[in-house]
Amino acid sequence: MAEYDANEQADLQELEGGIEQNISDSASAAKDIYKAQKRFRDNHQSNADEAEDAEPGRHGKESDKTSNQNSGQQKKPPSGKAKPKYQQKKSLKDKKSAEASAAKKSSSKLAQKKSKKSAEKSEEAAKKGLKKLWGIITGIFGAMSVPIICILLIVVILICIIFGTVGSAASTSSGGGSGGGSQVGSGTYIELLKGEVNNGGQKYCDVMNGGDLVDWCAIFVGWSIKQVGKEPSDYGYSPGVGEFQRSAAAKNTYHENNGSYTPRPGDFVICRSSDCPRNSHIGVVIAVNSDEFTTIEGNTRGGGGVWCQTSIVSENTRYLSSWTTQGFISTDLAGASIQTSGGSSTGGGGTQFDFTFSRYKPGGSSSGSGNSGVIIEDSQLAEVDKNYKGKTFREIKGRDLTSEERYRIEKIVHGEEGMYKEGCYLIAQCIRDAIVYNHADIMKLHLSSSQGGMGYEGYYTTEEPGDWAKEAVKYVFDDGGIVARHRLMFMYDVSGGFYSEWHETQHFILQYKTTRFFDMW
Repeated sequence: MAEYDANEQADLQELEGGIEQNISDSASAAKDIYKAQKRFRDNHQSNADEAEDAEPGRHGKESDKTSNQNSGQQKKPPSGKAKPKYQQKKSLKDKKSAEASAAKKSSSKLAQKKSKKSAEKSEEAAKKGLKKLWGIITGIFGAMSVPIICILLIVVILICIIFGTVGSAASTSSGGGSGGGSQVGSGTYIELLKGEVNNGGQKYCDVMNGGDLVDWCAIFVGWSIKQVGKEPSDYGYSPGVGEFQRSAAAKNTYHENNGSYTPRPGDFVICRSSDCPRNSHIGVVIAVNSDEFTTIEGNTRGGGGVWCQTSIVSENTRYLSSWTTQGFISTDLAGASIQTSGGSSTGGGGTQFDFTFSRYKPGGSSSGSGNSGVIIEDSQLAEVDKNYKGKTFREIKGRDLTSEERYRIEKIVHGEEGMYKEGCYLIAQCIRDAIVYNHADIMKLHLSSSQGGMGYEGYYTTEEPGDWAKEAVKYVFDDGGIVARHRLMFMYDVSGGFYSEWHETQHFILQYKTTRFFDMW
């Protein structure tokens, strides 16, 4: 270590000596330039004085000047005689001026050479200093200096990019901290609808119908409800107009068009046609003027080919007196504000969860085999389907589970919710419903959707299935038991503030602890 310090000190002293020499050379060059400039100025002044003395009539008498002016002629030297003194002085001045000019050029070239030489020495010393500095760095880090420095530079750049992005996001956020929440965007529900005019239906079917493009007038209405932070099911939403109308009627928000109800902006209008005498179409009222009212409707004005593929969102005029106006669903949406992405429930990014039905109160229990046993109470569901029936695997496939199929399902159930009994039962029903209604392949449940699976990562647990997982599979697949009185097709875990945009576009049914369960729309 002492030898290394001595070598480093010697290098530094040598570097300092080179810098001092550069300073000395620069000072010498500056002195030479200054001397050359001074000689030039002195010569220039001498020449100017001589020129002033040599000018004819400059110091002559006024009478001589007047005489010359009156005659209109200048005096000329006699032919063959010696030149006057003023011409002799001029010749002497020209000779001295030429000598001074030559001296100035010579001094300037010398100064330039010295200056160039000094600059070259400075550059050489700088290169030498950098080379020695690089030698010191190499001595510290060894042969890996270049990769290490490159890695450090990359890390610094990435940090700058990350913090720049975070700073930009923070500057556009209107709030923060724990709890987060949806932020109110610019515009109202009615303005949102007007902005969708002339759009095709794929956009709305991607969000509300898993990408399947079907007749989408009701799907468009459901999509619009979500954009203002509301739950479509609260307004009776269904992708089918008939179910939409019946659900609203059950909530006492449907009004037949018989003169007893005057629609308001934000209400939904149910229409009929000669082809469909009831519940053929649905749109949203945006303005009312006596008998006339204006609507925004999806799946309209299709032309050629399949209607739903060519139809668009349009603004239309309808009439209360028209027989095609069947009735209205009253809403409170007219003044609702468009919602944009805000904080999650844990203060992270993403859209705010709807935790309206996130509570869970233990108390439900299995009361035997078959359809009689319900684990989760109806009060814990966002929506109850009283027509939902459990099925055994034999009823589904005409055979019993193989040992390998049973083990796979038990392992997934344990890996997903093995710590909680009710959670195991819910996962088991979710898998069964996916097999019944989505034709899921048991042997691919653990694979991603792009591989034909359902993405159940619990399969990769290193633990063996526990008793709760085995009991849940038996109850659901062997006995056809009901865990929650509604079809469950998808689930995901929100722990750690995780948010799945795709899942949240589906039909939310319940949340058990940190796992949210959905049906498809």
